[in-house]
Amino acid sequence: MTKRLFSFLICVAFLFMSIFSFTAKNIFFPAQESNVLSSQYTKTISLYYPRGTIYDRNGIPFTNRNDENSFGLPILQTDITQVAYYVTGELIYEENNTTSDGCYGANGLQLAYNEILNGGSPVKIVAEVDADGNLLGENYVHVVNDHYNEGGNISITLDFVWQKFVEEKLKDICEEREYKGACVLLTEISTGKIIVMASYGDYMNKTLLSYQPGSVMKIITAAAALENGIVTPQTEYECVSSVNVGNQTKYCSDKTVHGKISFAQAFADSCNCCFYETAKKLCVANPDGTYSSKALDLAVQWGFNIYGENMHKEFELDYDGHYSFVPDVLYNELNIFNAALGQGDIQASPYIINKITAAIANGGKIIKPYIVESVKDPAGNDLLEIDHEEFDLGLSDSTVKALIDMMILCEENGTASHNDSDVYGGFGGKTGTAENLEGAPSHSWFTGFFPAENPEYALTVFIEEGGGASGNAVYLFDQTAHLINDMNAM
Repeated sequence: MTKRLFSFLICVAFLFMSIFSFTAKNIFFPAQESNVLSSQYTKTISLYYPRGTIYDRNGIPFTNRNDENSFGLPILQTDITQVAYYVTGELIYEENNTTSDGCYGANGLQLAYNEILNGGSPVKIVAEVDADGNLLGENYVHVVNDHYNEGGNISITLDFVWQKFVEEKLKDICEEREYKGACVLLTEISTGKIIVMASYGDYMNKTLLSYQPGSVMKIITAAAALENGIVTPQTEYECVSSVNVGNQTKYCSDKTVHGKISFAQAFADSCNCCFYETAKKLCVANPDGTYSSKALDLAVQWGFNIYGENMHKEFELDYDGHYSFVPDVLYNELNIFNAALGQGDIQASPYIINKITAAIANGGKIIKPYIVESVKDPAGNDLLEIDHEEFDLGLSDSTVKALIDMMILCEENGTASHNDSDVYGGFGGKTGTAENLEGAPSHSWFTGFFPAENPEYALTVFIEEGGGASGNAVYLFDQTAHLINDMNAM
């Protein structure tokens, strides 16, 4: 047999076997072969998780923005550069989870309303590939298993434009002055709506974290003293810059000698000596040698927790482990001094301080500051009935008026007098410089309302390790109030 004939027979045999194999597979195993070919040349390259949208007070979306990927699906932004990121929160994706639980909120509104925002099972994005798994081209990428977005939508009280510009201003000031972190909280006094909640510096919303409030606590001490008839705004004190506290010498800020001073001016100048003497008069000795404080009792009445006891959340987005609190009792004179000045076992969040400030500016009563306006299903039907809680300081009209006047005096002739507030009608407020860990700069606070007459907004700012409040927190407050005034005039 020649080599040529031998080769020919081999080719004929191979061709016969190929034809037989193909015919047998299609006759006896057609469905199986079809599935094998499909799985071999098509694969899922990504998942899109549908989700409800969070809107601002004007219907502008904070999430599911207009940006779309190449498949016409909205991009679910969760990075820190997103406007109101600290409020809306972060989304977690489990890339290989093809159930509706594959995308969920980690914090903020995304966590608090996760079940409502969840849009159902993910949509698959698949591609046709060659035998080696390489994409055949963009024209071979498809969206499959698409379905109606089942997620509910949330409308909140924040203003997208105001939030955006305040966040940018806050970032600029923090970088320019090299602050570790800071936050700004703006509420509308007449309604209780939170209009701006901005935070800068890490991945947690500082408006909801708790810090020592420093002399901002003097608002509560002053309220208790006025309400209990311990003082009047005209009561006079003599400040020699220092006071003996349990055999320790404590000073006013920068060892200032205020001399003969009225209680109202002592509040405006944040006189430590005056407020220590006032705090002592608010204390009642207990049989076990401890002291109860009417100022601390008032703080609890206004929403503070008692240190070490079962703690409640003041706001629906509060973090676990971060609570505003005061001690139940005071053990000695040093405790009394620290309590009067917002030191020791006392912590407060900017949120609770803003709530108190807004109530004072509104005559003693407000709608408790809130952020969620409505929750609706995709068809626009209400999913939740939201009740807005009233907050009442429980103070007499004369006490509230005295507090307002003293806070305005702080701006006119006190620790907050270095400002340019004429443009937006002046303001009233209170500075707070809170001692931090040894060797670290103090925390810087300012809380207030503006305009001074017929206030519209309560504004609380906090700077982590910001140093003296007069030159730092007051500056941040003033700059923010200017910006709000400008945007309000547009």
